[in-house]
Amino acid sequence: MSEVHTLQRPSELAQLRPTIQHAERIVVQAANAQVQDKSAHWQEIKVELAANAANPAAYAASIEVEKDANASILLRYQDSNQNLGAQARGDHDTAEKLGLGLVSTNLDIHLGPKAQLNLVILSDLSRRYFREAFYHAHLDAGASLAWTIVNLDRCDGIYTTTVDLAGERSQLDLAGAYAAAKTTSQEHATTIHHYAPFTKSTTSFKSALKDKSRLIFRGLIHVHPEAHGTDAYLSSRNLLLDNGARAESLPQLKIENNDVACSHGATTGGVSEEELFYLESR
Repeated sequence: MSEVHTLQRPSELAQLRPTIQHAERIVVQAANAQVQDKSAHWQEIKVELAANAANPAAYAASIEVEKDANASILLRYQDSNQNLGAQARGDHDTAEKLGLGLVSTNLDIHLGPKAQLNLVILSDLSRRYFREAFYHAHLDAGASLAWTIVNLDRCDGIYTTTVDLAGERSQLDLAGAYAAAKTTSQEHATTIHHYAPFTKSTTSFKSALKDKSRLIFRGLIHVHPEAHGTDAYLSSRNLLLDNGARAESLPQLKIENNDVACSHGATTGGVSEEELFYLESR
């Protein structure tokens, strides 16, 4: 899949190089994860971001789940000043007065052999930013990653996700939900690499767009020559709630081994009159 993005930084931010304001490293060992009720042991991380035209913000984090360990982590991205964020919700004038700020986030995930991670990312940033998000995950043999991304950002942005299924029988379940309104424009590029035999991935993205918002989804499943027995599925579904909303889905498959089961699908459409009638009659 091409590395050239359709969406680009605004010209006033093009030359900025954010320096990392905060870096965090989380290591989960097997001894920390041996509990009966895993759902009751969620770890929550809050990342508060602030940026303006002169001061870009950058945040870097790494999550390492060691061999045979398991973890459940909720990661939140939010404005550092929630009152200011509330004023700027969907407001172009407010964003312009503050000066558009560049926010860059980087998350690196490594799962050791037979490690398990249940990861939820919730992002809720205001209009006054342009966001660049980079997610990367590496899975060793027998590792399992259940990953949910909920993106409620009202800012424009480019979101890049790469997952390497490097170990035999590693598994990925990736689900994304996006909502956009006003004139928000976002591009989401996701690449899943199957490097090892008998790896499995299910990737599903859904969006709801209204007003004059725009979303571009680029998805690629790449099955490498040694990855026989791969089972992979990629799906993108977009719901347009207004005539001015636009969505573009570009799912792709690159298969270099014949002993695989891979497929993809994409749909974009509005709510039909029959569906509206059904909802209004309930």
